[in-house]
Amino acid sequence: MSAPPYHRARFWHFSTASHWEFAQVIAAHGERGGYVHITPEVFVLARPIRRDWSEDDICNPQLVAEEADCWHLWLLSGAASAAVRFLPYPLPFVSWHRRGKFRVHRLEDVLRSFAP
Repeated sequence: MSAPPYHRARFWHFSTASHWEFAQVIAAHGERGGYVHITPEVFVLARPIRRDWSEDDICNPQLVAEEADCWHLWLLSGAASAAVRFLPYPLPFVSWHRRGKFRVHRLEDVLRSFAP
């Protein structure tokens, strides 16, 4: 049996040698207008940002854009389709880092890719 998404996310966070503690990242998303969603199927931390922010701003979990145009998926483990479907409100874009690259896509295109 595979580990629950929370445990996989925690393991991944520690494997990156982030200077942010795992609890700090969760608190920053939960307390500053971000989004924390934890179920047996998915673990996601997301927050509203601006696509034109610098890499340093995007990588600071304590920064949240007041006039956001993008959900940044800070950490996702489990069903990605569930994660984007449960975002609290729509923004035009969604972004994430994967394999060291920053990626941005239109939210409607990401949702369409998960359609049955």
